[in-house]
Amino acid sequence: MKIALITTPAGARSGIGDYTRHLLPALRESAEVDLYVEAGRESHDERSVNDLAPREYDQLLYQLGNERQHAFMAPLIRALGGTVMLHDWVLFDLALAAWPELERGGLRGSRRAWIEGGFEQWRILREARRGTPDSAPGPELTIAGGWHDAERAGRWCADRAQVVLGAPTPDALELDVVLPAGRTLELSQGGPLDELAGPFDGVHAVPLRPGGEGVLDLRVTGIAPTPEQQAHGDTRRLGLFLRSLRVRRDGEWEALQLSAQPPGAGESGLSRARFDLPLNRTIVREADAFLVHNQWMADKIRADRNAPTPIAVVHHGADRRWRDGDRRLTRVELGLPPKYTDSFLLVSLGAVQAHKRVGPLLEGLALARRTRPELRLVLVGEERPREFDLRMHARRLGLEDAVHCTGYVEEAEAWDLLSAADLAVNLRGPTSGGASGGVFQAFSLGRSALITDAPQAREIPADTVRRVALGASEVDDIAKTLSELATDPAHLRSMESAVRRFVEDECHWSHVAARYLEAMSVFPAAKCAKKNLFRLVADYGEKQAAKARETVEAGAGDAGRD
Repeated sequence: MKIALITTPAGARSGIGDYTRHLLPALRESAEVDLYVEAGRESHDERSVNDLAPREYDQLLYQLGNERQHAFMAPLIRALGGTVMLHDWVLFDLALAAWPELERGGLRGSRRAWIEGGFEQWRILREARRGTPDSAPGPELTIAGGWHDAERAGRWCADRAQVVLGAPTPDALELDVVLPAGRTLELSQGGPLDELAGPFDGVHAVPLRPGGEGVLDLRVTGIAPTPEQQAHGDTRRLGLFLRSLRVRRDGEWEALQLSAQPPGAGESGLSRARFDLPLNRTIVREADAFLVHNQWMADKIRADRNAPTPIAVVHHGADRRWRDGDRRLTRVELGLPPKYTDSFLLVSLGAVQAHKRVGPLLEGLALARRTRPELRLVLVGEERPREFDLRMHARRLGLEDAVHCTGYVEEAEAWDLLSAADLAVNLRGPTSGGASGGVFQAFSLGRSALITDAPQAREIPADTVRRVALGASEVDDIAKTLSELATDPAHLRSMESAVRRFVEDECHWSHVAARYLEAMSVFPAAKCAKKNLFRLVADYGEKQAAKARETVEAGAGDAGRD
């Protein structure tokens, strides 16, 4: 079988891109696979979608989910059809990127909302937009978590601190800082940005990523109490002293108000309604066939299309990457705080956001620690203080020494952290309807997980996880489950054994690839009718149209494809 796989380009930060990268070697063992990505972003063995000749392939396969960078796939699916591996039911972010009028509103926005979601989603979008006036300003430049109280000349940060950069994202940054000897400042903006070694006293200029994350993360390593702190009994973790910070936005410099208080969570009306706005009809109704991770989504697709539709349910994939060494040694090697070495360690992957149930998790952890003080939590992902103020909640619950956030880490370090865990945590609600890659990452390391009892996760075997339901008892159920597992190592080992069996027998990437090929062998070929090929003119210009004409002419004798 020859497959054109349309996906996320290499190097892009994307959970679905990571999924594709792990699947691809197994898929290529039994099929010929060519990669296609958005025009202008191709590298290595990738090709531009502008060069796609669909009739040269048995199947067009899209790896698509709720990511803005997947917006380019929508017109392709509308014109060419194909098989979609649909990772999410809710495609809110993709839709806003593909059709900006949805966010702008007006007649065109209303028309597109009706096309992508029908009357009900049009109504929800209209109501949500009322909470987001057209003249509403973007988020302002301000401090977030991780800062000590303001002083006359500036402000100290702790080991980690954050600055909300505001909107639109600025293109440059200047920090006037004092960084003592032995300390290193690491700056991140959704990924590593810059590094500065102490001693340093002065202004440090840094270019920012155009269109990058709207939060600047500061991490200071090598912190040690100074003689002055020891003499005065000052127990604070002092990273660097910031005298001033300026950003350049649209050619103008803007200064940070260091005396500001960290903001609470803030979302626009549209963002608050995102889980009620799938906005997915172009994808769901124009594709020819689907691969999905759960029966819940298969049922949603069939109900929306109201027609017989080829669909196959395929597990998310996992590797065999488990280790049998001492987890405590791994924790030491990772440099986790000393109290975490002998703890019952919980690890949760992903950015710190409210819909990942971080609030109930912290509440449940605080409750469980009344009797099991060895319970501790590591959150592996960047903080999103405007969505969920982790530090404020940890302080309120007395969890400062029981919750550690690493910020964004590379995949290999995330694997090490999962390997060091006693239990992974992967709670969700509301959800976008897909399978969480974090659960299967944990399975790859042989770790069981605490998950939300949702219909989208019913395919996960009961003996591999513990489930908690959303609702009034969620916090109590989390606390009870954590306490039980912390005191029953034999049961935890049996769960981990079940995880390994599940990977070996059902969800290893080799099994997933085989299921893909089995399904696509009976799926219809992409429609690729002449009129649909020419529809690409509107979306990709004359180069794409020329390629379409060449393809039609080359396949003119191929009967039955029109």
